[in-house]
Amino acid sequence: MINEIRNELDSFSPDELKIMWEETVDKLKNIESPKATDFLDELKEYFNNTSEEQVKSDWEKSKDFDNIGPTVDEYLEHTKVNLNSENTSIKMHKCYEIIKDKTKLLEFIEWLPELKDNETYYLCLFARNKYTRNEDGTNKYSFLKSDKCQLKRITSNKENLYSKILQLETKIGSYQEKGYDIPQESLVLYITVNPRDFELSTKNSLISLLHLVTKKYSNYNPHQIVMSEIQKSNSRKIYFDLDFDNVEIEEILPKLKEYINIEAINILKTRGGFHVLIEVSKIEKQYQKTWYNNITKLPGIDVKGDNMIPVPGCTQGNFTPYLVKL
Repeated sequence: MINEIRNELDSFSPDELKIMWEETVDKLKNIESPKATDFLDELKEYFNNTSEEQVKSDWEKSKDFDNIGPTVDEYLEHTKVNLNSENTSIKMHKCYEIIKDKTKLLEFIEWLPELKDNETYYLCLFARNKYTRNEDGTNKYSFLKSDKCQLKRITSNKENLYSKILQLETKIGSYQEKGYDIPQESLVLYITVNPRDFELSTKNSLISLLHLVTKKYSNYNPHQIVMSEIQKSNSRKIYFDLDFDNVEIEEILPKLKEYINIEAINILKTRGGFHVLIEVSKIEKQYQKTWYNNITKLPGIDVKGDNMIPVPGCTQGNFTPYLVKL
């Protein structure tokens, strides 16, 4: 930012700069601040009484300050603050950090399958108490009773996915449980890598809601019912997910290569292990009848099927999941 301003100003002669400065001073004369007025008067006196050579020399010396950082943009990016102007004052709020590595997130979004007209991606932000345990295994935050405290559910296409995730980075305290602020360290964002079906979920939502409205109201939330139907409505089974815990990728990868062709394998490194995402359409013919039985017998498999996975580049208990390059 400073370099851009410098390059712009360097294109003007000292005389032009003086004229521009005098015009600026005239516009700022109505500022009701003694300090501002003194500062402007000092600058005006400097330009009126300083030679062209000295102005150039002084300007050249100021280049040392170009390398003093961070820039405003860098500061806002790394501190995750919201600026809210109200009555000329600035309020700064620390925000939850969902995106940990923008590059890894964008690479993941690019990797995701393209959606059809009736499809969407489903995401869910959780607070998990297993990420906030004390060294002795006890719960650090007593108000987080459930291991999966659901905070926010959203849907998105590929084009808007990054901005939708960015919108989750709200002011600390926006997410609460029983009146307590959700701690940053507990957060994890999940996504269904297999697209969800809007058409199917709409039909199923209508059926569910029809059953409910024929009975006495029982504290149901129509919005939550629809979101749950979207989550359940798998449109295409592009990936078969296997969640491995308590084993290392290096232990399992040689066996995977025996049971299936490498082109069909995608690996996501997570906080407690890794996910193997089998791209079903790429399985070669010689493995199609045997891969499932062989791979599901491997040690360390926790869950398998059409699962939600931690979003690469986003927080998972302050760990950043990422796709492994094979």
